[in-house]
Amino acid sequence: MLTAYDYSMARIIDGAGIDVILVGDSASNVMAGTETTLPITLDQMIYHATSVVKAVKPSIGCCRHSVRLLPGSSGEALRSSIRIMKESGAHAVKIEGRC
Repeated sequence: MLTAYDYSMARIIDGAGIDVILVGDSASNVMAGTETTLPITLDQMIYHATSVVKAVKPSIGCCRHSVRLLPGSSGEALRSSIRIMKESGAHAVKIEGRC
């Protein structure tokens, strides 16, 4: 697994035969120049995931769903994860957080 935030990098990683390409919330730091990952929104994650998924052929495009973006209930978290997959075409969603 390697991380990409845009079409060009995802094509390079996909061409190298990497199995999974992760779209991480670190896009906030790397692409937008923020100090932390906290400012990134669900819409921004979907945007980056959409760009990456367009580039992948054999690889799996996986979008990280950060704990900060997760709504309060498990039902809402499921709905937002489904939204990520529907709108971006992501093959998987990585959910990370604390209980």
